[in-house]
Amino acid sequence: MKLGWLLSIIDRVSGYALGDFGKAMDMAKKNAHALAWHPSFIVKRSVAYFEDLLNDEAEMCETVLRALPKHMRKNFMDTVTGFLNLRQQEIKIQSDYLYENLRLVPKIESMKIRDDSDFVKTLVEIYNELPMPLQFDREHFERTMRDTKTILNTLRLGSSDGPIIGFAKGGPIENYILRPEIIDENYGKNNTVFLEPIALKMGYWGLRGGSEMRHLFTMQAHSMNYKYLTSFALRDVIQKRVDGHEKAEFVTKFDPERWDYYRIDLT
Repeated sequence: MKLGWLLSIIDRVSGYALGDFGKAMDMAKKNAHALAWHPSFIVKRSVAYFEDLLNDEAEMCETVLRALPKHMRKNFMDTVTGFLNLRQQEIKIQSDYLYENLRLVPKIESMKIRDDSDFVKTLVEIYNELPMPLQFDREHFERTMRDTKTILNTLRLGSSDGPIIGFAKGGPIENYILRPEIIDENYGKNNTVFLEPIALKMGYWGLRGGSEMRHLFTMQAHSMNYKYLTSFALRDVIQKRVDGHEKAEFVTKFDPERWDYYRIDLT
């Protein structure tokens, strides 16, 4: 039993002892995606994960940490501290939102601002916070920002000129290479827009900013005479849209990740 406990702790500690906080956050995002967690749970559940290790399994956890080189112990504890600090920031943001001290403003961005290098750099930084499986067309991200066929809106803090904390981006489905399992009957008909996964800074998930950007994107697509919108989302989220009479339907389901491809009729 003790040997099993020791190996279990080694397995859970080692990944976070081998790199810095950036690597730890990347691991947490990949795990969340694989387990079909909403992004708003990443930090909260990571904090609970480390509290369980350090409190409920303190005896064996301390044994393993003492056996590690100093720099690895530091990596692990820096990761714990990093997630605790992020959780405090999340609670502060949520508190401001609940007390209406936080205003989230979706905005359609002009082609002129989309050509600004600082604007593009800001969006790339937010884009890089997405898990790798959700970073569509990464190689051409900056170029597509300047494409007139690309639909883009942002979420700003406080006002339409405030700091950018998120964005929704997409374009004709023909501009994307999707998973080979997906057979979209509308591919090649030039009537479907693809919405890439919504990108938001950590701490701002769960405040309906993503929903507001998605609705604004849908309006933009409708004004450009697209008949359909397709995207990926968690299965439970898509099911709510189907049940909520959004003219949504599943196109392809993926297991075990439950991150499915769906279509919305815009007509």
